[in-house]
Amino acid sequence: MNNQDLREQLRAGDPAGSVAVLDEYAITDFVARTTATSSNVTPLRRRRGRRIALAASIAAAIALSPVIKFGLQPPISQAAADFLLHTADTIPSGLTPREGQYWKVTIQQWQAAFENESERRSTHIVYSPAFGEGASYIGILEERVPQEDSWYRHSLGKGQGSWQEPTPAFISALPRDVEALRAKLYRDTEGHGSTTDGSAFTYAMDFLKAGQADSELQAILLRVIATIPGVEISTDVSTSDGRVGVGIQHAELLGAYDFLGKIIGDGGLKGKQFILDANTGEVIGERMYWLGQVVFTASRTRELVDEVPADIIKLAWPRS
Repeated sequence: MNNQDLREQLRAGDPAGSVAVLDEYAITDFVARTTATSSNVTPLRRRRGRRIALAASIAAAIALSPVIKFGLQPPISQAAADFLLHTADTIPSGLTPREGQYWKVTIQQWQAAFENESERRSTHIVYSPAFGEGASYIGILEERVPQEDSWYRHSLGKGQGSWQEPTPAFISALPRDVEALRAKLYRDTEGHGSTTDGSAFTYAMDFLKAGQADSELQAILLRVIATIPGVEISTDVSTSDGRVGVGIQHAELLGAYDFLGKIIGDGGLKGKQFILDANTGEVIGERMYWLGQVVFTASRTRELVDEVPADIIKLAWPRS
């Protein structure tokens, strides 16, 4: 198997695979720019040495990636387990929805420019029913998109729902016991990533970032995540809107995360990190890396509201 085949297999099973891929010429150019100094008189030999060292680091990560792929990732760090369990024990009990209410999740996104695509900023707003099988309303707001074309009505069929797209029916059927919930998480996500632990972590975090879990379920799921091997945390991580939280990531999202992070900067070769509020346990942001550079950020807030604004219902496609 050559390196290209290996990269493609890793990407196919990589939950952070939505980050755009640079071709070999773009990678070479990027490495040259990020390793060059500001001085115009830096000897060519020194610059070439730096590029060789960086290329060797990247090759080492690719070589080490199968270690992660075949399930030999490290156990959860003690700091991560302690943080998750402490947060689960101290989550405020205030966010308990009532019949007829909606979860409103607001997401501010930024994506770096890649090749022919310019930098993008957008706001995503989702209204999801807290109970029943009503429709969700999704707004994708960008300057270049007219307001009347920005809202959509989305309904899942009866009995549908998943960890990544939870519905009230899916949520109500989840066990409220750590061992039982962990067993269901692993059973439902088996085969959906490079490793069973990495898949379980990614789906659990996607469930939390959907912003529809009540305080009790949120605490139970954090206790489940505290048992998943390969989980690590980073302290004092800021969201794009300036809030400070705790970064949480899994070893599967980057095969040699710590090793490369020390060499080419925060995030290493490729990485995805969720940001948790240390007081509430909610996902307040996330970010993705490529070659040590942040290429995607998102900040999240959520609240319970009593209704969807009438003008949004009127604008939403498909229109009645």
